[in-house]
Amino acid sequence: MKVIDNFLPKENFNVLKKLIFSKEFPWFFQDQVTFTKGNTTNYYFVHTLYYNNRINSNFYDVFENNLFNKLEIKSLIRAKANFYHKTAKLVKNKFHIDYEFPHKTALLYFNSNDGFTEFKNGTKIDSKENRLLIFDGLKLHKSTTCTNSKGRFNININYI
Repeated sequence: MKVIDNFLPKENFNVLKKLIFSKEFPWFFQDQVTFTKGNTTNYYFVHTLYYNNRINSNFYDVFENNLFNKLEIKSLIRAKANFYHKTAKLVKNKFHIDYEFPHKTALLYFNSNDGFTEFKNGTKIDSKENRLLIFDGLKLHKSTTCTNSKGRFNININYI
């Protein structure tokens, strides 16, 4: 596991942050955060940039130029921006893995808040603006909402 604060140069980070917080960036409702053995949890909004070997967003190039090119990606599996809405009490979603084959997962946090990413071993990585978390995608992890910001925003990148 690797945590890198201030991962992107300020100019690159601000391009992405300005975009995802803009009125032009579409968010799509998902009625579950995880689906693990028949259990659904919470809801959130996503914007899928890349999935099933194809670009799914008109904004893909902006992320490729400002973020993806800064990672050591040999093969992109999926990239999606996540928006977890504010809740009165912090909601922890279910432990899960994104894919059941060897891969890496990178999370870039767009805003600081009291939400976090938690691993099965108890390790918690706080949501901090411009923090990048890279980990073995086969490690069980979970996301949370936040209580002290309008929402928790990050991008999830699965790659080889």
